[in-house]
Amino acid sequence: MTRSPALNRFLVCPDYSVYYRKAKHFEWESTPGSDYLLVTPLSGHLEYSTNNERGHLDSSRVVILNPYTTLRVVGNYVDVLQLSISSALLIQLAISMNSIPPKSTIAFPPEPLTNDDSLNRLLLSLQKELLADEPGREILMRALVEQMLVQVLRQHSV
Repeated sequence: MTRSPALNRFLVCPDYSVYYRKAKHFEWESTPGSDYLLVTPLSGHLEYSTNNERGHLDSSRVVILNPYTTLRVVGNYVDVLQLSISSALLIQLAISMNSIPPKSTIAFPPEPLTNDDSLNRLLLSLQKELLADEPGREILMRALVEQMLVQVLRQHSV
């Protein structure tokens, strides 16, 4: 029997970072900070807990954490995508979309987002681009991240 080793890929930029991990066992806990955090398993199943919520995530469920929220996730045989987004980037996009007035904040519901096919397609494209590691990767990933943020601001922000 052949065992596949864990696979890690990441991209760190000033406004966001993307982390992908494929692992037989995945366990991770975030540190509270000023960034928003999006987490989803692209395959497999995760159990999660935040400051106030507990639940499970599968490939059709995405959790977006507001700043200063702690997240703990555990799963086996999973592909996990994590996106950390600076508050400044998200607020700048929301203002440019005329979604909020200046000096406002953005919040997301504590429960996972479900059945957002557009968001799920963008997350898979982000994973594909991260794994491909080809020239122009940073440019395409920035465009995908911004498109994904527009989608979550339109459909899921409060």
